[in-house]
Amino acid sequence: TDAAVTLGYIDPAFFLGGRLALDAQSARSAIERAIAEPLGMSVEEAASAAMVIAGENVVGAIRELTIARGIDPREVTIVAGGGASGLNIVPIMRELGCRQVLLPSTAAALSACGALYSDVITEFAKSRYVETRLLDVAAVNDALAEVEASADEFLASLADVGPRGTRKEFFVEARYRAQVWELDVPIAPRLDGDAAVSALEEAFHETHERVFAVREPGQYLECLLWKVRASAELDKPALSARADAEEFRSEPHSYAQCYFRETGSVTV
Repeated sequence: TDAAVTLGYIDPAFFLGGRLALDAQSARSAIERAIAEPLGMSVEEAASAAMVIAGENVVGAIRELTIARGIDPREVTIVAGGGASGLNIVPIMRELGCRQVLLPSTAAALSACGALYSDVITEFAKSRYVETRLLDVAAVNDALAEVEASADEFLASLADVGPRGTRKEFFVEARYRAQVWELDVPIAPRLDGDAAVSALEEAFHETHERVFAVREPGQYLECLLWKVRASAELDKPALSARADAEEFRSEPHSYAQCYFRETGSVTV
């Protein structure tokens, strides 16, 4: 925030809609003392560098959730969320190679907004190590029955909330032999013989290929956790058009001097 104020990206007189005034000089002094002077940079260069590092941290996290899992960020639209998302979402988008960015009108409170539109969901898991080459179907079904009983108890406790509906989804956390990571694979509520085990293996091969672009069809699986995800669907708030939508197409409210690495100080 100090960097963004120093660069002119945030109006110190209109923070939180004018309900909180920011001390721009203190922000500038903090950047100057902590970064600019020790590194021999101008205050603007130092503040811009701080913004770059903040953005790169986000880029690294997104790459871990996309590229490392077989998803190409260039093929999706990135949605900005958080009170500061507008400050560096475009450099983040460019670094990832995304072609489109969406800033919802609720971006500053996206987590709170998301909570209003979310269902109540929890997971129950039972640890039971088995290998698909010699799988104890009875032991696995006992584990699935145990987690399902916990899920049923949880869903029953939500009766006073009045959910519109409930559902249960079953998964196994599995991996190839001696692999260092696991994948969740959807399964039936109970395993019914060799055919179900084969279906489990095939589902894992497909999931592994989708995530990591490789499959080993002759390899047996190590199954670690048997899970159920219990969901209660709740009523959602109604959507309505913004009454002040026209103001976003009006003339600029004001102008400011902002610093960008590519241009230096410019009027925006």
